Formats: sequence, C-alpha cells, structure tokens
Amino acid sequence: MAVLDSSLKATPLAAEDAEPLRVLFDGKCAVCNTNVAILNFFDRRGRLRFVDISVPNYLPDAHGGVTYEQAMRHIYLLGPGSDVRTGSEAVLAAYAAAGLGWLVFLLRSPPIRWAVDLAYRLVSHHRHTLSRFVPGGRRLADAVGAMHNVD
Repeated sequence: MAVLDSSLKATPLAAEDAEPLRVLFDGKCAVCNTNVAILNFFDRRGRLRFVDISVPNYLPDAHGGVTYEQAMRHIYLLGPGSDVRTGSEAVLAAYAAAGLGWLVFLLRSPPIRWAVDLAYRLVSHHRHTLSRFVPGGRRLADAVGAMHNVD
C-alpha cells in the first residue's frame, strides 16, 4: 500500500476517475461526522464515499489494508488503484474532490500549509475532546447532511 505522507506535495486526483474516493472516518466522533456532512454537502458529483471504521463489520482488507487502529489515528482517503493519502493531505484531497479546489489551492500555499498541518495534528489528536464542544454534535452533522438535498 503506497501512502502519501502529508508533508509531500500531492498530485491531484483526476476528476474523470470512475471509482469514487473512499474516506475512512470514525463515526463515533462528532468532529468527524460534521466534516463528513460538510463534504457530502459540497460533493455534488458523488466523488466521495464514506466508510465508518467504528462499525463492528469494518474489514481492513476491503479498504486498502488500513486497520482500525491506523484509521483511528488519522483520516485516510483511498483513491484509484493503490493511491492512499493520510492526514492533512487526505483532508485536502477530499475537499478538492468535493469541488472545493479553490479553497484547497489557498490552503496548500506555503505560508498557510504549515498551519493546516499543525491544525490537523491538533484536531486529530484531540478530536474526541473537541467533539464535546461541537454545538449540536450529531444533530449538527445530520442537519448539514440534510441541506445537501436543498436546491
């Protein structure tokens, strides 16, 4: 499994790839669920599929060999073939695939990228604690997800 470290410069994922990108996330985390809801809202082309690693029937072999323990430490984005991205690079690639390339372009600029990496590390490490402070928690994630159907 080839993993692209978040410190490396990423190559863009091709928009014409037929296979949806899979985002591995912790469904028991309000921060994660809110992020998934936001991505769902902007993903009008259906480029992303979300895999909840917290369900008992999660199978690493079906998801690039990424174990539950690995996926609990960092977000993973599985692309076509053996393309695996993790950490802040996975987040940025998911937002780009959802149609927010303009934002990702700004966030990848050198003056800002170091702050994105730092913020990712802090949020990732403290996400369960931060989840207690997400207003509405699961209800907020559900509300943002429901907005996807609003035209």
